[in-house]
Order: sequence, then C-alpha cells, then structure tokens
Amino acid sequence: MAMNNESLGGWDFVYGFIRDWMGVGYVPRAVGIEEEIGLKEKSLGVALPASVREWLAFGKSSKQLAGHFEFRDGLPAVEYLEELKAYSILLQAEGDLHWAIREADMGQEDPPVYAHYLNYDVTPCAFSEGVLFAASVSALALDYMLTYMSFAGGAFTVRRSVAGASLAELSNALGAVKRFGHLEIIRARDVVAFGSELRRNWHHDCVTVGFRTRGAFKAAPAHVQKLRGSAFVQMMPK
Repeated sequence: MAMNNESLGGWDFVYGFIRDWMGVGYVPRAVGIEEEIGLKEKSLGVALPASVREWLAFGKSSKQLAGHFEFRDGLPAVEYLEELKAYSILLQAEGDLHWAIREADMGQEDPPVYAHYLNYDVTPCAFSEGVLFAASVSALALDYMLTYMSFAGGAFTVRRSVAGASLAELSNALGAVKRFGHLEIIRARDVVAFGSELRRNWHHDCVTVGFRTRGAFKAAPAHVQKLRGSAFVQMMPK
C-alpha cells in the first residue's frame, strides 16, 4: 500500500515526537514484553508483523507517559476475529469497534489498519467488514496518541470548511506540513496541528491544534488564535 511507512522508520517518527514534544526519557521496551509477545504469537499460531510487536510494546511502556497520554481503551491486545478474517489490535472500551489488521496483510512489516464497527441494524449484532482507518500500525499509534493526549496549554478542533482552517493555510503561520502515513502534521515549537486525508478516519474533516505549555496559545500567531472562535470542540485552560 502506497501510504505505508517502513516499520522502523515509522516508529522512529513516533518516538521522536514523544521525545521532542513531551520531553520524557522514554524507554520503548518494557521489561518482560518480548516474552509476552512470544507467548501471544505461540497462542495465535502466527508471527506478528514487526510493527504490531512494537505496538504491543508501546502499550506496555505507555505508563512512562503518565500526565501526557494514556490508552483510553485499555492496553493493546491481539485477538483473531474468525468471522472477519482479521486480527484485532485494540478494542474500543465500549466494545463496539475493533481496530484490526486483515489476515491477508499480516505479511507486511507495518500493515494498514481497518476499523470494524458493530452494526446494530442486524440481528444478532455483528461487526462490519471494515473501513480503512490508518495507513499503518505506526501511524495509528501517533494518531491515537494525538487524539487522547493531554495538552498542557489546551487544544481546539475546527472544521476544515472554516475559512483559514486548512493545514495549508496554517502552514503559513506555523511551518511546513509533514505527512506521516494518513496524517498531515505541522509541528512548531509549542504548537502542533494535525488532520487526516483518509475519509473514514476521525480527523478527516477537521483540524486539531494543541499547545504544549499554558502560555503557548497567547504566544501563537494571530491567525491561530482567531481560529479558536470557530472551534466546535475545545479544551482550553482557564
């Protein structure tokens, strides 16, 4: 798939963001994780892609990011979904969404991730065939982390249809847009802005702007500050 990242390169980007943005001495591999992954592969009877192994390690090690980020839906776990011919790598806390990898893609180092939603319109309820949600497992990791990150300076989200809210327009104030899998990201010193090019991804039709420190919003360019007035979601400090 054209949007996939190489496994190590993709995770280097994720860990680089953690290091540069959060400023924590993060150790990616928690003690005992290799043994746990080996046991999981044995129970499943399949070798997990390199990036899925890293995803499990990321979940196990994520306690180091306390105060910045935590898994809202519980730690990642791999489960084979027979009816979907896919391997779930995370189940939403409500139990109505699997983020999963298709069995046919398990040979890729950093395979794409599909969202399988529970369909309540059929009896009995069943999970859908899935829609492309993330270009790769490493891109899902950064996407999920950005979505549930605690921004010390707050964050707001605006529709892309709002005048001046496109990432191209924001780049004039914040810097170049970088692409990581399905994500489009602008990372300035104390400001990050991001969205997605995938139609079924939760960031597709909007742009979120987050601030690293409590004073970062007031120090942001006037164009960025003005957009806050059009936000449909905002979590800003008082």
